[in-house]
This record gives sequence, structure tokens and C-alpha cells, in this order.
Amino acid sequence: MTDQPDPENAYETLLDAAAQHDREPSEIAFGSLKSVEYDRLRRIAAGVESADAGATAPKIREQLVDEGYFVGPVGDDTIYRTTGDEIAVVETPTDGEGER
Repeated sequence: MTDQPDPENAYETLLDAAAQHDREPSEIAFGSLKSVEYDRLRRIAAGVESADAGATAPKIREQLVDEGYFVGPVGDDTIYRTTGDEIAVVETPTDGEGER
């Protein structure tokens, strides 16, 4: 992948989708996390103090959304986190995969 993740654009896309579908941004963020495999969710949750990495996938998604996590728009499988003032890349799709 030659394109670098763009946190600002990813968050703006999430907000636009929420407005377009008359939903809360957290609902869009939860839906975006549905595309993330359980092992990847657990890996991210393990680094979040308030999340339980051993929980079910829906519960982990809920916990991560509460902490500001979301996945980028279509074609961008990067996981981002917003803290209100800042949007950061948490993990790109190839992070943590090792050699295959």
C-alpha cells in the first residue's frame, strides 16, 4: 500500500456518513469495526485499559467505540482513534501480522 493513512480525512468521512444517514458518529464507528477480525480486535483491546480483550467481538467493539476507535472509509482498513482534539493512527492492516 503506497498511500499513507490520513486520520483527518478518515474522521471527516465518518462524520459525513453519520450526518448523511442521520446516525450518531459512534454508530458509524461501531459499524466500521464490524469489518475487523476478532484477533485484531483483541490485539487492539489488549492495549486499552478499559477494554476486555477476552470479551465477545460485539462487546470489544462497543468498548473500543467508547474510547474513540474507528476504521477508515472503504478501502482504508486502518484503525484510528479520536480523543476529541486529535485523531491518530492506531494500527494499519499490516501491523502485527509478521512474515507470511
